[in-house]
Amino acid sequence: SRFDNNNRLNFDHAGCNSGTHCILAGVKITHTVGMVLRYNAFRNNTATGLWCDLGCGSAVIVGNAVAGNALHGIYYEVSSGGVIAGNVVTGHTTPGAAGLRISGSCNVVVKRNTFHANNAHLGPNSDDRPNVGFGDTCADTATLDIQGNLFTEGTNQANYYVTDTEAFGTGFGAGGA
Repeated sequence: SRFDNNNRLNFDHAGCNSGTHCILAGVKITHTVGMVLRYNAFRNNTATGLWCDLGCGSAVIVGNAVAGNALHGIYYEVSSGGVIAGNVVTGHTTPGAAGLRISGSCNVVVKRNTFHANNAHLGPNSDDRPNVGFGDTCADTATLDIQGNLFTEGTNQANYYVTDTEAFGTGFGAGGA
């Protein structure tokens, strides 16, 4: 399936218009357990490409082409147990954007993806909002298993950025190579 060129009316995807448009994405999925997204395209959306939020438990996001979205390529937020593997994630160059952003999620495996020409390839950050009935979620971002990914030509000269190093410990510092 193709999820391309959404938000053509250019609603505010970065500032969320004081919170009223924080749902903008090529596709946003919530409250889902065991979802599999395989062999899709998420391209040129004037927002995030794929956003899994608020209780995406054990999601499998594999073999997708994610390119040229105005914000993040893939955003896995307030969820747990995801596997994000074998995707090609490229061209997310807006300042603050990441090819893959993980926020408030735990037990996520990120493996064998190709990240190319993103502002930052990986953007894990802390999100310690309380679990208020979002289903399969965690208290905050933890236990990220990142292995065997290819990182090329990040536009900010870093493969990843971390907005809260306390959440990840000193072994996961900002701007890693």
